[in-house]
Order: sequence, then C-alpha cells, then structure tokens
Amino acid sequence: TFPDGAFLAPRMESEATMHALAERLRGGDLSAEPPFLAAFDRLADRLLLDDPRKLSALVAEARALPLALPASQQLVRFYEGLALSKAEHFAESLAVFDALLAEPDLDAAVRGRALNSRANSYRILGRLEDALAGFLASLTLWRRLGNRLREGLALLNLGIAAYQLQRYDEAEDGLRQAVLCFTEAGARQWLAPAHNELRLSSRDLGRWPGALASLNAADE
Repeated sequence: TFPDGAFLAPRMESEATMHALAERLRGGDLSAEPPFLAAFDRLADRLLLDDPRKLSALVAEARALPLALPASQQLVRFYEGLALSKAEHFAESLAVFDALLAEPDLDAAVRGRALNSRANSYRILGRLEDALAGFLASLTLWRRLGNRLREGLALLNLGIAAYQLQRYDEAEDGLRQAVLCFTEAGARQWLAPAHNELRLSSRDLGRWPGALASLNAADE
C-alpha cells in the first residue's frame, strides 16, 4: 500500500530552506512559521520515501521548535505517526493518528492524510475491513476538497485493500478510477503502480487482454 505523500521536491534546497526558517523561529520571528511549515512538509514527504530514519530526526527537530499555529503542530504530529509506522511501531502510530483524528478543529487536509495513513497501518496489521473504511473516509474527504491527486492515492490504496479481500471487481473499479485521477492530475509517477495493481486484479478475474494492457501501460 502506498503512503500518503511522496510529492518530490529538491531535497538539499528543502533542507536549507527549512533549517534557515527554523533558526528564525528560534529567534522569535513568528512570520517564519507558515513558510517553515511548507518547507517541512515538502522535506518530510521526500524523506518518507528516501530516508525514513532521517524523517524521525526531522520530526524531533520540529517538535522542539516554538510552533504556535495549530496547523503546524498538527502536521508535525501527522508525520510523527508516519515515522512510527515506517519504523514498524504500528500500535504507537495508531495511537498518534487516533488522537489527531479526535481533534474537532483538525485541518481538513491533515485529516484526509491521517485517515489514509492510519488505514495503511490497519492494512499491515491485517485489519482489512478497518483499512477499507479508512480509505473510503479519506476518499470522501479528498473528493469534497477537489484534490484529484490525493483522491487517486486513496483509490489506489482502496483498490489494493479490496484486492487483498478478494473483492476483485471492487478492486478493479477503484484502480481504474485511480488511473483516471492520476492522468487528470498529471501525476505520471503514480500511473505505473496503479496499472500494475490493475494488472493483478484483471488477471485474477480472468480478463487476460485487460491484464496485458495494464502490464504494457505499467512499462511505459
């Protein structure tokens, strides 16, 4: 199952920007917090794939900063949950996500990402019905917000969970919608994973021409 995030950004530039803004925050410059939050988000998203151990260190550094905005604190806690999940501390990650999702004033985008990431932990723990419910809740939120890229990620994860439950028609439908979302969002990096998963569901349904077409599309 795929993480919530993975939007590529130049790593060195993100690190330099974030650390410079962190120094301004330590010096009491409150105006540095919104751009720091954006830089932290970009870098944490990249480390999620490239260097999960460094993600934990980044989260610890951010937690030590005097962050005043609730949105900043929420985003840092979200990545704390992700870092725990990547370290295979799933019970701890679920505790972080549960507490975050219980907040009534949680930022909508953070809520959608936390729902998806908590569902990933459920899936790994074998709680597939809980995973499906989480991915569906995330999907509903991203559709309401009009974010086609994250809608596609939720559909991709939903399709994978449905496949694991041997709900092949449901999996195929979700994966085809994911391909459409990624195409419309111009997110070519996600098309190959979606086509590969679609190949598996088509194969298990005995739809060999479709499976072959998905295999060819994944290799493009």
